[in-house]
Amino acid sequence: MININKILVIDDFLSLEDQTLVDNLMRSYKEWQLIDGLSPFLIEGKQAQEWYCTKILFQDKLTPWDPAKGITKILHEACTKTSIFRAIPDADVTMCLRIRLNGTFKSAPLYPHEDGPTGYPNTWTIVYYINDSDGGTRFYHDEGYTLAHTVPYKKGRAVIFPAEFYHNAESPVDHNVRITAGLMYVINSQLNDNLFLN
Repeated sequence: MININKILVIDDFLSLEDQTLVDNLMRSYKEWQLIDGLSPFLIEGKQAQEWYCTKILFQDKLTPWDPAKGITKILHEACTKTSIFRAIPDADVTMCLRIRLNGTFKSAPLYPHEDGPTGYPNTWTIVYYINDSDGGTRFYHDEGYTLAHTVPYKKGRAVIFPAEFYHNAESPVDHNVRITAGLMYVINSQLNDNLFLN
């Protein structure tokens, strides 16, 4: 069982100035890739179909830094200079592993997955809620089969959690698209102790 006390929620993750800048930059951003494929998650023994938009802005050893009109820098600097430390005061942020944009559509379900193992211990995921939308982030025990906790969607909020926690995006109901940034960092902290409960 996951330790839900390791799921951290920070409202106003970016400064108002940076949030406004990201809003404006996202309105003109057009570099999305549509993903239409099978989830590794099994439902009645079969892989489930998923479709969503994504754009990897950086991935360690695979995708070089994409400035994305400045979005990548704003997100990375907010994380490494202030925002992670608001949630994890003793954080030692040693490496950025991935920064990507995600777009989830109304009535298009996404299934539980984990962002690890990455090959790096102490990897944490940050999901930053960018736009006015709905559709929270769900967390699961039992490799995605038993709901443990849900963090509601709120523009400007970030959810920080161990990358090996099974989670998924809820599809928006009242809006057409839910836009988030998904970031992964190696973070040394006392919070890495007791991620799972017996």
